[in-house]
Amino acid sequence: MYKLLVNAIFGKCMEAVEKHLNIRLVTRWKNYTKSRGAESLIASPHFHSLSIFNENFVAIQLHKPKVFFNKPVYIGFSVLDISKTTMYSFHYDYIKKLYGNNNAKLLYTDTDSLIYSIKTDDVYADIKSNISKFDTSNYKPDNPYGIPLVNKAVLGCFKDEANGRPMLEFLGLRSKLYDYVLADNTVVKKAKVTDTHTFRMKIKKKR
Repeated sequence: MYKLLVNAIFGKCMEAVEKHLNIRLVTRWKNYTKSRGAESLIASPHFHSLSIFNENFVAIQLHKPKVFFNKPVYIGFSVLDISKTTMYSFHYDYIKKLYGNNNAKLLYTDTDSLIYSIKTDDVYADIKSNISKFDTSNYKPDNPYGIPLVNKAVLGCFKDEANGRPMLEFLGLRSKLYDYVLADNTVVKKAKVTDTHTFRMKIKKKR
């Protein structure tokens, strides 16, 4: 809940008000009294796009004639810079120093996430010995690695989204479009701006 709250505030700080649109629901082609018809709106220099519901009902999207930039973008910009600093520090000052260039391969990264292929005797022992860098609150209390549950929601700590289950396969196509398979055969699929049910049920990869 706290993460969702913080993300919502960050999103409003970075909101692109220039992309906001006015929507007009129209049932006539020609102008009628003071109401503009579809013909006039489509011919407008502010016309963006339209959605046809049926032959007598259309939604027309228009760019706003004036844009008021009233969002504190500087806050969102600062948050992104701090995030990048934290991510780069973890990658170069921790991962690369601990495993070297040949044993740690970065497979995927996003604003606040990293996926690695790591060659080591026991990655969970490495996490346990550097516990101050990790939020392990999502591990099972009786996890087989003996990792204590600490640093819940501590800023700057990294969390194992697989909850201590080794990742066997990973397929990443681009930012926010990937899937992976865990040791217990759980398949996790991620795709931004995609119908979740359709993606989970229809999208499969050949193994």
